[in-house]
Amino acid sequence: MIWFRRTAAVLAAAFLSACQPLVRDNGSGDGATDAAGDAAPAGPTLVTATNLRFQDLPVPASFEYQPDRSFVFENADLRAGQMVYEGDATQTELAAYYREEMARFDWRLVSSLERDFVRLSFEKPSAPSEVLMEPAGRLTRRVRATLIYVPRRAGVSSPAGGATAGSR
Repeated sequence: MIWFRRTAAVLAAAFLSACQPLVRDNGSGDGATDAAGDAAPAGPTLVTATNLRFQDLPVPASFEYQPDRSFVFENADLRAGQMVYEGDATQTELAAYYREEMARFDWRLVSSLERDFVRLSFEKPSAPSEVLMEPAGRLTRRVRATLIYVPRRAGVSSPAGGATAGSR
């Protein structure tokens, strides 16, 4: 009976140690480690593309344009569109990218909605813009970014209650 208890205790200890996570802290204090205890690589750094469809709507350089899901209308007086891009990032990384980059392009964040998708609404005096971020598929890390840009017509007030330059 004593042999059985000792064997059971050893097996239980072995089982519990096998259930321990394989990730060990590397002592850096940031908690970012991989299975070998080395520092885990940071997520992808999203850099803005140099050739933008609309010069004031940033897009990560690593994201691919999806023409079958997009449309753009441009003439001498108007530009509008819904442009869809896909790339490797998390929604959190992409949302942080757009919060920072849109500000660099003089867009003001008006609202943010986060659930199983992220919707960021921005505005300039001339137009509102929205960025919708959602998973591109169920079994992938890819994320889809939909950029919507439709200029205001003269005399239409902004969502924040201000008036456009043409409405005075």
